[in-house]
Amino acid sequence: MAHKVNHNLSTVNIIEKQTLNKSETPVVKLLRSEVDTFVFVIFSVVLAFAIVLGNSIVMAAFKHNRKLRKRSNMFLISLACSDCIVGAASMPLWICISGLGIDKGEVLYALFISLDVFSALTSVFHLTAISVERYVSISRPFLYQRLPVQFYIGTITSAWVFAALIALLTPLQSFFKLQRLYAPSFTTVGFIAPLVIISSMYAGIFRIARSLNRHTPGITARKMSCKEKSHLKKEIKLAMTLTVVSAFFFAAWLPFYVLLMTAVYCFRCLPQYPGLQRLVDFVKWMHYSNSAVNPFIYAFRDPEMKREFVELLQVKKHSRKLSFRSSRDGGTSTNKIQDV
Repeated sequence: MAHKVNHNLSTVNIIEKQTLNKSETPVVKLLRSEVDTFVFVIFSVVLAFAIVLGNSIVMAAFKHNRKLRKRSNMFLISLACSDCIVGAASMPLWICISGLGIDKGEVLYALFISLDVFSALTSVFHLTAISVERYVSISRPFLYQRLPVQFYIGTITSAWVFAALIALLTPLQSFFKLQRLYAPSFTTVGFIAPLVIISSMYAGIFRIARSLNRHTPGITARKMSCKEKSHLKKEIKLAMTLTVVSAFFFAAWLPFYVLLMTAVYCFRCLPQYPGLQRLVDFVKWMHYSNSAVNPFIYAFRDPEMKREFVELLQVKKHSRKLSFRSSRDGGTSTNKIQDV
C-alpha cells in the first residue's frame, strides 16, 4: 500500500493518507493541544510581523537613499516585495487555515497553496538571477557595465511570471492525483536546480576573489588599475553578502523538501501525532523565517544599508515620541481649560 500526502503537507492540520488501489480516503486530523495552539499562534504572528516590518524597511531604505538605487539592487527590492507577500498574505492564511482546520478543496486553502508556492519560487528565482548577475559583474566587468536597465526589468518580470504560472498550476496536481510526479518536479525546480546554479556561480566568484587577493595572474587580476580593483572588491563584498543570503535560504528550505519527499514516498517513516504536527509547524517556521532574516543580513553586511536602517528606525522612534508628547500636551491643556 503506497501512501501519499498533499505536496504542501506542512501547511495545514489535515494530513491525507490515500491508497492508490482503493477508493477510500481515510483522513487523519491532527489537532493541537491548547498549549501548542497558543505557542503556534503567538510565534506565527510575531514572525509575520517581523517579516513585513523588516522588508518594508528595506524598501523604504532604497526609496529614501539615492546611493542604494543601483541596478544591482533592483533584484533586492523585488526580493523584499516577495518576502512581504509571505508575511502579509501566506502566513496569515496559514494561521487561519491551521486554526480553523479548513479541509482540502476549500477556495481559501487553494489560494493559500498557490500563494505559498508563488512566494517560495519567486524568492529562489530571484536568488538564482542575483548569483548569475554577480558572477557576470566580477568575471565580465565590461559586459556587466553595458547591461541595460531593461535587462533587469525583464529578468525580474520573468521570475514573477514563471513563479505565478507554476503556482496557478499547483492545485491541479492534487485534482489529477499527480503528487508522485509533482513532488520531485517541484523539488528539482524550486530547490535542486537553483542550488546547483547558485553554488556554481558563487564558487566562481570565490575563485576570482582568491586570485585577486593573492595577486596572481588571472582573468580579473591582470593589469587592473587601483580604481578597478577597488570597484571589484566592492562587488566581491556584495557577492559575499548575497552568498550568506542564499545559504540561509537553502538551509531554511531543506527541511521542507526533505519532509515533502518523505511524506510522498515513505509516509510511515514520519513520526506519529503529536510529534508530526510539531514537526510540520517547525518546518513551516523554518522556511518562513528566511523571509525575516534577509533584511538583517543586508543591514549587518552593507554599511550604507546599516546606516539607512538606523536612520529610519530613529525617525520612527522620534515620531512616536513627538506623537506621545503632543497627545500628552493636548491632554494637559484640556485639563487646564476644564479647571478654568
